[in-house]
Amino acid sequence: MTIKILTGKTLAKRIAGYGKVAATFAAATHELAYGAINHVELHHCASHLNALYNATPTNYRGALRKWAVKFGKVSFDAETKTFAYEVKASSDLETAFTVSPAEYATESKKDAADFDELRTLETFLKKMQEKGASAKTIAAIEGAVRLLKKPSGEVVQMTPKAAPKGDAKKAA
Repeated sequence: MTIKILTGKTLAKRIAGYGKVAATFAAATHELAYGAINHVELHHCASHLNALYNATPTNYRGALRKWAVKFGKVSFDAETKTFAYEVKASSDLETAFTVSPAEYATESKKDAADFDELRTLETFLKKMQEKGASAKTIAAIEGAVRLLKKPSGEVVQMTPKAAPKGDAKKAA
């Protein structure tokens, strides 16, 4: 791929027109994506959706994937990176018509369903360790991580650690 190095007035003009290009891209993608999930609805065939996914820039594919699975009768195989008609899925073409993949991706980021508690806590734990947080704080976060790693429904026994002998004298 070759690119021009833009400077001065040319750069300023192109930046000014970029918003229109981005808006046009989002609208065109919405139009094509809607047509593709409508095709799935009518013909039980995800070929157009797969073609669109492959033609879509990599940074926009996640939005398209989430949108299509949410509103179309499709599933997505992450290994093969393909859509397939999903008999048991339900579609919502009315909403898909009004919500673009870009808008849906933005909204879904705000959903708690997409929130990964374990990963967030592990990242937080690492930062706290790097910043030199107290042992008590680190232990509390590690405990929360252990709880989240347990299968749901499994009983977790909490056994308090014996206080150091120096702390026992202070309490007396």
